[in-house]
Amino acid sequence: MNPPIINLPVNGASLVKYLEEVNDYESSKAAEYIKTEMAGLLKTTIHSWFKVPPPELDRTLIRKISNSVLAAGNAGLDRTIEALSQIRFEGVPLTSPRTPMGAAVELREIVRDYRVAKNWLFNQSKCVNSVIKTPQFFGSRNPDWQELSGRKIASFQDWLKWREDLYQLWEHKTKIAERLRGSYKNNWGIFQVTFDESLMNNQYRLYLQQQIDQLIHAEEIEAFIEQAMDQMEESMLNPKKITSNYELQINIEGSEVFFYLMLNDRFRKPGKLNSIKSDLVYQLSTLVEKASTKLAISEMATEFPTLCLRMKKPAKKSDFDAISASISSFCEEL
Repeated sequence: MNPPIINLPVNGASLVKYLEEVNDYESSKAAEYIKTEMAGLLKTTIHSWFKVPPPELDRTLIRKISNSVLAAGNAGLDRTIEALSQIRFEGVPLTSPRTPMGAAVELREIVRDYRVAKNWLFNQSKCVNSVIKTPQFFGSRNPDWQELSGRKIASFQDWLKWREDLYQLWEHKTKIAERLRGSYKNNWGIFQVTFDESLMNNQYRLYLQQQIDQLIHAEEIEAFIEQAMDQMEESMLNPKKITSNYELQINIEGSEVFFYLMLNDRFRKPGKLNSIKSDLVYQLSTLVEKASTKLAISEMATEFPTLCLRMKKPAKKSDFDAISASISSFCEEL
């Protein structure tokens, strides 16, 4: 599944389809992130029950167990028992006596925070979709929607006005109880501000993962905060600085590549950052077109002036190498 792309100008109907694809795509990636984070914990826990690792515990069974422990209620418990029944608990050396039933209850308790994260993600996606799918809920013949669907969105300013009008239509027509609307408004508000000026989205996934991490790694985060507080005084006396002009980090997530260009404080002025973005887009444009890919550049709110370049990974390694080398060359000339 490739990340959704869009090219301005578009009409409102096409934009709705694109927003729905972005929400579905990023939510599915976040769901995969939950399972990936949980897989190691499941495997380690199950291995701890046996003196010799069970041969039945292969990747397929881990995936089945993962899906079952994330399912809620008694039905989820039954699925977990059924999945664990594929592992022998009799006639094998155990660290302590266990049955599939007891093991299922124990395992589901251990990953409870991951179920909480999954439910949070479902609610987040539901709230966003409620606003996006306004025309489906209220009918394409609604005169207000007809105006929105036919409206041309050719710039970021057009997008700002269009998204506000879409939300106002939802708020006017929705049957969601008044006491629940705050959650919908907040979740939609977060989603809509993660698009850059070309309407590419390169920050929503980061937000989702940050929220998920807070739910599934609560103890680690508390320890980190405590450590950070202990280091605060030293940090204030010896603040971290980027002494050169830049630092460049590259992250590859599935079919996408993220380049994070962290700049020295002297580049913090908005005019300077805009100039750098413009120059970088111009330098990369030919290579991006040759690679048949798409590149989005946006500013990030971090400690340092930071630009995020999000790109679909080119099919050819030579194209990827050429774009990476061009970015590095550009940075060296800052």
